Amino acid sequence: MIMKNKIIAAALISIFNFQFSISQEVYTPVLEQIERNSTELRALRQRADAEVAAHHTGLAPDNPTVEAGYLWGMPSSVGPRIDVAVRQEFNFPTVYVWQRRLAAVRDSSAEYQYRYGRQQILLAAKQTCIRLIYSNAIVALRRADAERARQVAEAYDKMMQQGNANQLEANRARLSLTTAEAALAEAEMERDRCRAELQALNGGVLLQFDCAEFPVAVLPVDTAAWLSSVSAADPSLAAVRSESDIAQRTVRLTRAQTLPRWSIGYMGEFVEGNTLQGVTFGLSLPLWGNIGRVRQARLNAEAVQSHGDAIRLQLSSRYRSLLQEAQRLVALIAQMDSTLPTADADLLHRAFLAGELSLTDYLLEQSLSSSALARRLAAQCDLHQLLAEMYSFKL
Repeated sequence: MIMKNKIIAAALISIFNFQFSISQEVYTPVLEQIERNSTELRALRQRADAEVAAHHTGLAPDNPTVEAGYLWGMPSSVGPRIDVAVRQEFNFPTVYVWQRRLAAVRDSSAEYQYRYGRQQILLAAKQTCIRLIYSNAIVALRRADAERARQVAEAYDKMMQQGNANQLEANRARLSLTTAEAALAEAEMERDRCRAELQALNGGVLLQFDCAEFPVAVLPVDTAAWLSSVSAADPSLAAVRSESDIAQRTVRLTRAQTLPRWSIGYMGEFVEGNTLQGVTFGLSLPLWGNIGRVRQARLNAEAVQSHGDAIRLQLSSRYRSLLQEAQRLVALIAQMDSTLPTADADLLHRAFLAGELSLTDYLLEQSLSSSALARRLAAQCDLHQLLAEMYSFKL
């Protein structure tokens, strides 16, 4: 029975992932262009590469030391003495092991930080696309409203000339047209702002995105599996895990650095008629220099671990909250869809032209219809903004 449930869950997740991928195809060309052209993303890549290079600096032993001395003899008959010394210091071998392991995990951390920065840029681009879809749809709605208002205003102008309408009704029709045109202009300005933001994200390169219809909204079918996917793939959580790993390896490196340093070298003493030379060996005993460092590193690792646990809990709570908000919006949109068929603007317009509605009733019904459609578009926009954040780990 348990195996059967797992199979069903896996099938549902596969179907969900397929539906989600299809629904995101409208954004894919835009995001691919931005990933190629974004100057900010290019800067993040260069910064990550620089950090990786820095992590592998200083892993070799210290530079060798060369010393030379020339001593005059007193009296002069003694002759000069020349001293030469070459010395190379080494850490205990385990220090180099842990330095390289620490550098490797820091490389991973830099890559996770880059991926997180990339995710945020692409998320901003996707959410701008969503706002642009909404703006395009609102512009189309307002343009249709303005066109109907223009037809009504022109009709009342003709009726005024023929003496079939009074000035009050003509003024009301003209005011309706002015209001509709102002709403259209405002919607077009918002659309242009979204286009400018998208162009800026694309490194200044113009992007054409005229979509005016939202893709199908797909919510998780299995909350636990979705949260598990987030935990496994989200770069911010990966960065948190990496920071904890860095702190743990720093403890081991600090502990290794408490072991003795040693040196090997050559020393020569040259006096007229005599030469003394040979190999030298030295040992540095870290008795006082590292006092408290291991404890400090261990406490720091514990603090990083606690901070990581807090971040994971916060993100889990955040994602659950996003899912609940998305579910409420889906229910709200479904409720709107059950009443929107009665808000047919074209049907109202035809009824008005046929004389079935007075101007006052028509303007009122038209306003209600337009407001209902705009509210539904706004709810869809909010829903897709939430979905973009919920699935940002897939970017």
